[in-house]
Parts: sequence; structure tokens; C-alpha cells
Amino acid sequence: MLLQTVALRTEGAWRRCAWPCHPTPLIGFPMQWSWLGPLLPPGLGWQDSDRRGSDRRKVDTMPETPVERSPEAPTSEPVSVVLTVRDDAEGLRRVLAGLAAQVRPPDEVIVVDGGSEPGPLGQIHAAVARYPFVHLLAGQTCNIAEGRNRAIHAARHDIIACIDAGCEADPHWLARLTAPFADPAVEVVGGFYRLEATARLQTIVGLLTLPGQLEPVDPLRFNPSARSLAFRRRVWERAGGFPNWLYTAEDTLFDLKLRTLDPSPRYVFVEDAVVNWQPRQGWRAVFRQYRAYARGEARIGRRGAVQRAVTRRHVVALAWLLLGVLATLGGAWWPVLVGLAAGLWWLARPLHEQAARVRRKTGRGFDYVLALAVGEWLALAGWMGRRWGRQDRRLEPRLYVDKLRQYLGSESADVLIPPWALACPPPPRTLVVTWHWPPVNRASANVLAALFAPAPAGVFRVLTRRMPTLPAEDGLPCPGIAVERVSWPLQDDRPVRGWTLLANVTTVLRMLWRARRLDAAEPVQRVLTVHPSAYGLLAGWLIARRLSVPLIAYMHDLCSETLITRSRLRRWLWRRLDARILRAASLVIVPSPSFVEHYQRRGINRTWVLPHCLPADVWPAPAPAAGDKLRLIYAGHVYEAHADAVAALIDALHPADAVELAFLSRPQPLLREQPCRWLPRPQALEQIRQADAAVVALGFQSPYPDEIRCCFPSKIVDYVGLGKPVLAVVPAGCFVDRLVRETGCGVVVNTLDQAAIRAAVEELRSPEVLARCRAGALALAAQLDAAYWHHELLLRLSMSPWPVRASQPFPARHEAGALPSREPAVALLTGTTHTMPEPATGVTAH
Repeated sequence: MLLQTVALRTEGAWRRCAWPCHPTPLIGFPMQWSWLGPLLPPGLGWQDSDRRGSDRRKVDTMPETPVERSPEAPTSEPVSVVLTVRDDAEGLRRVLAGLAAQVRPPDEVIVVDGGSEPGPLGQIHAAVARYPFVHLLAGQTCNIAEGRNRAIHAARHDIIACIDAGCEADPHWLARLTAPFADPAVEVVGGFYRLEATARLQTIVGLLTLPGQLEPVDPLRFNPSARSLAFRRRVWERAGGFPNWLYTAEDTLFDLKLRTLDPSPRYVFVEDAVVNWQPRQGWRAVFRQYRAYARGEARIGRRGAVQRAVTRRHVVALAWLLLGVLATLGGAWWPVLVGLAAGLWWLARPLHEQAARVRRKTGRGFDYVLALAVGEWLALAGWMGRRWGRQDRRLEPRLYVDKLRQYLGSESADVLIPPWALACPPPPRTLVVTWHWPPVNRASANVLAALFAPAPAGVFRVLTRRMPTLPAEDGLPCPGIAVERVSWPLQDDRPVRGWTLLANVTTVLRMLWRARRLDAAEPVQRVLTVHPSAYGLLAGWLIARRLSVPLIAYMHDLCSETLITRSRLRRWLWRRLDARILRAASLVIVPSPSFVEHYQRRGINRTWVLPHCLPADVWPAPAPAAGDKLRLIYAGHVYEAHADAVAALIDALHPADAVELAFLSRPQPLLREQPCRWLPRPQALEQIRQADAAVVALGFQSPYPDEIRCCFPSKIVDYVGLGKPVLAVVPAGCFVDRLVRETGCGVVVNTLDQAAIRAAVEELRSPEVLARCRAGALALAAQLDAAYWHHELLLRLSMSPWPVRASQPFPARHEAGALPSREPAVALLTGTTHTMPEPATGVTAH
């Protein structure tokens, strides 16, 4: 069965994030290797946005010269901006000044007055009169939702953008918010808002309440406020407009209704389409503001679990204090202090992490205490508001229950709401924690270098070790992404008995400390930890726990089944630690479907197959001229686990005068009488180019059979990229066995019998067989394009950290508008994204 997949076209530039992103080009790459094609529905994403500073400018009057239209607004469709106001002439002047300064000016602005008093209404008329593109609708009392609906009815254009009075739009806000509408399929665009504080209390309130300030934002489930939202008129009509029977939380319910529409409107999240917003000033005003927000959410049946949690927390805190007071009846005074301290600790415990992040962001130590106090103040405001909102539902069920049922189809908005049908997920800032990174010449480092070579600048940052000394041949090119290195206390990477354990532990602690500093400067949204080594896996897990971000484990090899140690105690420890880390990971990336089977048996189902990619220094070599001898070459280390297969190969070919077998390996006793040398990578690749075929040998009698069954040796990628046929001496049923057989890139021997090995070598002497295997190798190499698979990695990282069921595969290339695909080169295995609780499908050979 063949599955053709295509990388999604990035609609517009990658959205600006704290580690700057650059546009990712369209990757038009044919995918016929069905098990490599991930079954991910297009447009799943996850991203936070951390606001650090602003490029906004204050405008009090109309610009004297027209503002040029920005190239960020490729859509030629006119746009209507709508907003409401009531007794806030100053806020209206502010928002209109910002709209007048847009690099993509609005075609019209509709302002609805909700019933201002005569004095403020006159000021509102005067503010509107300064701008000829603004139309005021006044004379009727209405709430915000009804005012927006009136404005949209009066608007002349199909694209509607919403903003609130009192906000100041960034000069590029409308251009960025409307740019996705260049695609006619896009129906909803969510923007963002930036904190603008003039007092410390406003800063703390904004950091604790605004999305994206302290915790990541998930665009799949983030409901953009109507202060920065755009949509087509037809989707507003399908939703039934804004719920005009709500005073607050009307935009939240409108977003939820849009998400429940069938078919789902195509949605784009634009994190850099921002408006500046500030909370109210003063403790009393803040309490009233957030009490009103909570009351509106309670009226639509949201945040019931939050209400119960706050109630339990205060009940337990009061119980501690009451126990302390009762204990003082015996004559001692200190129990009341203990009870008071325990009650305060219980209240502060859930607020500690947020308060600590506030302190790190502002750089002021006292802000930790202030954040605890503000957090508790907001919790009390929310508790009271939700209590009043629930009472409103009981007293007026026809208004808040029946109308909600008619509007949303449910009596409560706390039901399961589907995510947005996100069109272009922005890539999250990801910290890659790895023990080996170029210029260290290790198999895992080479795999990472190939995968991250096309990485867009700013999305990834690598945390790895700094080796004191490196051999000259290890000078590999490093991908152009930022690298943070912590010092490695030993001279090189070779084991030094007890000192190695101490070096590993201290390096893990240094990585944890460095990661905390990186997160304080620019918040991390994902941690991608790479195995090998096991200590790199451990470091990534600890960092993800400390930073409270999702963990993705990239398993080049199996951890608990590899030759970690001969100590039973240490092996027992690593097996349990490995299981805990992988179960905690939101996604486990593996190089072959055999890994998927292995982890499924262990109850780990959130897996995704990412094959090793073709390095940039590997390209097809011309077929060597026929000679008297068949030149075979083995590249890489000869590990102890594979010694039996290598020995059988040597014994089978030893008396053969017509075959030349060379090893590009480090010297060892098994290769004492064989042509053997260790070369730098460029010279090694040149030696492989001159060979007729390349050899892969895996152990038959290994004490770790799962490792042999699952492994995908990275040397195979070099072999097929150079167009070399593969001679595989491997156990039957392992991944390499199925790969070589199904792709036709070589000849397989599933036994250590010397006669069978000699027969396979004799088969490779045929020019027809060599030509057929070379074609299969090149066809396989075509499926391992690093740019394509890195794009797929970005999509996977952009998914929500919780399981998401895949509903359909990517469209075929002709459906996505890409170039016609080539003839199928590979039809191998079927692989899917395995998400809990649905069990993973088995691997099936076709």
C-alpha cells in the first residue's frame, strides 16, 4: 500500500517569537514510503507568546501624510473594524488614534455607543468627527455583545476585525491580522494582546492573568479575545452572532461556538497581531474587574472545577488555623502560630510557581511576595464572581441556561469543545538536550546534524557538553542554530571508571542550572531530549520537570535494552528510570516501526517514526567500474553485540580471492588480520564511493534481542545516499531485514552459515543485481530528505502536549498544489501516530 504525503505550505511567515523565527520554505517532497508518512491532520499547533517590549508608537492625531500599505497585507479585500464604547471618550480616542496609524488602514470603522451619558456622548461625537473613515451608531442602550452585532450588521465589508475601546493597536496589527485572509479558505484569525502597565500592581496582574506571560499558550484551545479577532461575515452568521444576552464572557462563548461549528472554520493564530491592553488600577478596581469576568464565565457554566479547588484550598487553610486555635486552649501559645503558618503555606503552595516566574521575569525579589498576594486577591475575586454567576443561573434559568442550550447546544460551556482547525501552527521554542553534538563525531551527533541542518533560526537551542579535547577527524560542521555548552570535566569521552559517574552527575546538574538561566531569559516551550546517552535523557527529563514544559524523547537506541552497564543494580535502576521518563513524555520519537512495537508492548503508545535523514555531505556516486574483485566495505565500529555476525562474514570470505573486504573501523582483536583503518568522515565517504557494495552486520546471539530487532543503523543512510547496494547479515524479522528486502536496496542473509553468506556475495557479483540494488538504494535515499522530515518535526512539536487523535492523512501532492510526484520507489510498512488511549496499530509488511 502506498501513501503519498506532502509537507504543508507555510501560510505567511513563521510567527515572531522570543527566539526569532524566519520563514520556512515550501518543502515539495514526494513521500511514497508509507510507514514514514505521519498520519497527522493538517494544522495542529501549540505555541506560547512571551511579550518582551513593544515596537508600538503613540499617536494622538491623524497622520499628516498617508501611511503606505504594508506588504504584510497581501489580501486586497476591504476590512471593517468594529468596536463598542460607553462613557469612555478617552479610551475611544486612544483606539482610534491607533487605528489611524495602521500601516494597513481600515476601510471603515464602525463604533457603537452602548448608551453613554450626555456629557461623555458629546466627547465621543467630537472624537469620531476627527476621522472621516469612522461611523458612529448611537441612541440605543445595549451591552457589548449586542453592540458588536449592530456594528457588524452595519458594516459594508465581508472581513470583520474586532477591537475594544481603551486598547491601542500596534501599527502592524491590522496588516498581520488580515494577512491570512489572502487564502479564501481561512475564516477566523485570532490575534493577541500585550500588557501595557503604568504601575507595579498592573504589571503583576497582567503577568498572572494574561495568556502567554508565564505559561505557554496552546493555539488549538486558546480563545482569542474580541479585542484582537477577525473573521468573515459568513462564519459570524453561522455562529448566530455574539450572544447578546451576556454582559461579560460573550467573546469566550462566541469562540467556543465557532469551534463547535460543523464543518469547522479554518483558523489561523497570529501571535504578533497585538493590541496593547492594561488592567485597571488599584486593588479595588482589579477585584471588581476580575469578579465581573468570573461572573460572566460562571453564567455560561465554565470553571466549575476551579471554583471547587479554590473552595477546598481555603477550607483546608482555615482548618489549620482552627486547629492551632483549639490547641492553645491547653495553655500553650505556639500552636496558633504553627496553624497560621500551615494555613498560609497551604494557600501559597499552588501560587508559588507562578510567583517565582513573576520574580524571574521582573527581576525584583519583592515581586514574589506581591505576586502571592495578588494571586490570592484574584482567586478571591474569581471565587465571589463565580458564586454570583452560579446564583444568576439558578435565579434566571431561562436567560442563562435555556439560551445557552439554544446557542451552544449544551447547558454548560464546560463540556468537551473541539480544538480550532488551525491552518498554520507556529513552531514552539524548543530546547534540545543532547549528550553528543557536532563537532563530536558520533552516530547520534551525525543524525542530529543531518536533521537540524535545515532548522529555521530561532526555533531551536541546543544544550550539550563542551569537550576539552577533540581529535582532528571529529571536526564536523555544526548546524546553524544556537548552542549552549556546559563544561565536561574529563579530557575526552572515554570511560574513566569512578570519575565518569561523577562527571555524568555534575554535567547533568550543570545542564539543569544552565537551562533555568535560558528559560529566565527566553521561556522554553518544549524540551527535546536525545538518547544516547542515558544521562542526556535524564538531564532532559529533569529540565522539563523543572521548567514545567512538555517533554519529547528522541530515542535513537533503546535505553533499557542497550549495553549500559554490567552492574545489575545500575541496570535495574536505569530500566525503571527509563520507563518513568518515557511514560512522562508527551511524545516518543523513534527511527523505525519496530521501536513502535517494542514500546507498545511496554504500554508507551505516544510514538512517532522519524527515520534517519540524509546528511548534506552524501550524494549519489557514479557506479564504479567493473573489476576482477568485488569490493565490499564495512564502515563504523564493530560492537561486541555484533561480533558473531562480523566473525561469520570474515570466515566466509577469507578464502575467496575474488572478494575484497575492508573495514573502516578502529582496530580490535577481531579485525587483527583484516584490512582495517579509521578515517575522518570525508575520506571514509570517498572509500565507500569506490566500493561495489557496503556491509551491515547485526548480532544473532546478542543478550539484547530487542535492540537488534529495532535498530536502524545510521550507516545505512550513508550507504543508500551514495547509491551503494547493501549486503545485510542480520537476523530474520528485524527492521534492517525488512527494510532491505522491501526496498530492494541489497541482499539479505538471515543466518551465520558461511555457505549462505558466500552465495549472497556471489549474487552481488552480477552486474544486473548490482544495478537493481543501486536503483533501490537511490529510491530509498530520496525518501530521507532532511528538509522534509525537519518540517514534519516542526509540525509534531507544534501539536498539543496531550494526545490528539489523527483523523486523516496529509493530502496527496496534487491536492496540495505541489509538483507532481515521481513514480513510487518504496512501499514498505504502515506506520501511524499512536496516541493513548487508542492502541497503536501493528506493523504490517506489504
